[in-house]
Order: sequence, then C-alpha cells, then structure tokens
Amino acid sequence: MKFSPVDIYNKEFKKSVVGGYNIDEVEDFLDEIGIAYEKLMKEKNKLKKEKIEISQKLKNYEDLEDKLDNTLARVSETIDTRTEKARKEAQNIINQAHQKAEARIKEAEKKAQEIIEGANQEASTIINQAREEKKQVSQEMEDKHQETKEEIRNERKKLENIKETRELFELRLKNMIQNIQMILDEENSRDFEDFK
Repeated sequence: MKFSPVDIYNKEFKKSVVGGYNIDEVEDFLDEIGIAYEKLMKEKNKLKKEKIEISQKLKNYEDLEDKLDNTLARVSETIDTRTEKARKEAQNIINQAHQKAEARIKEAEKKAQEIIEGANQEASTIINQAREEKKQVSQEMEDKHQETKEEIRNERKKLENIKETRELFELRLKNMIQNIQMILDEENSRDFEDFK
C-alpha cells in the first residue's frame, strides 16, 4: 500500500471508549514517522535525479568514445594514404632521375665515340659532367627520401599520441563506470532497505 507523508500526518483513528492508546502520543509518533518518511522520499528523489544525471554523463562519454574511434580511423586512413602517395612520388622521381641520367650518359658516350680520335678530352669532360649531374640528382632523391621518411615518422608519432590519449580516456572511463556502478549498487541497497 503506497502512502505519502501527508497521509501519515492526516491519519485519524477512531476513539476507544475504554482503554486504547493515548491520542496525543499516537499523533506525535505519526508526526515523527511522517517527517522521517518525508526525508526518505526526498533522499530517494535526489538519488533518482543523480542517477539520471550520471546516466546522461555516461552516455556523453560513450558518444565521445565513438567520436574518438572515428577520428582515429580517419587519421590512420590519412596516414596510410599520405604514406602511399609519398612513396609513389619518391619512386617516380627516382625513376625519372635515373632515366634522365642514363639518357645523358648515353648521349655523352655516343658523342665521345663519334669524336674520340680528335676530341678525347672534350668527350671525357662531357661524361664527367653527366655523371656529376647523376650524382647530384641521386643526392637530391636521397634527401627527398629522408624527408619523406621523417614525415612518415612524425605522422606515426601523432597516431601513437592519439592512441595513448585514447587508452588514458578508456582507463578513466572504466574507473568512472566502476564508480557509477558502486553508486548505483549503493542506491539499490538503500532502496531495498527503505522498502524492506
């Protein structure tokens, strides 16, 4: 049977002609019960409100976790895309450089062969120039390759930092969920004792 503090305050008993309880004592006792019951009802409503707020916070954290997962996925995809693009660009540059260098060497060797009898020194100079250009281009490609590797390392560091942030967030979320569960268990225990 459900009743409110007002029901307790307003409860009336039939008067007994002979014997029975003292009316004033009964009414005082009912007033005390009403006050105690009213406090319990307020505490219960407060706990219910806190439970709703905690549930909403938990949902917000779960939404944040989903957003972090999506962000990590996008970052990982971006890093993979950039890495593959940089690798292809570096390979194309290297291939083009080798082709140009080989073409110039062949051209120099052909010219040297044609005028070898009368212009050995000139042919040697042209060959040396072509080889120097190849060396320079190769050095430029190596520098570009090292720059690309550094960019990849930086992107990986960013991903590791994001992963560490996520692990820290998950640990905090786990602790918060455990605390919430303890509060809910305590509330359920109090509810059980209140209506026992």
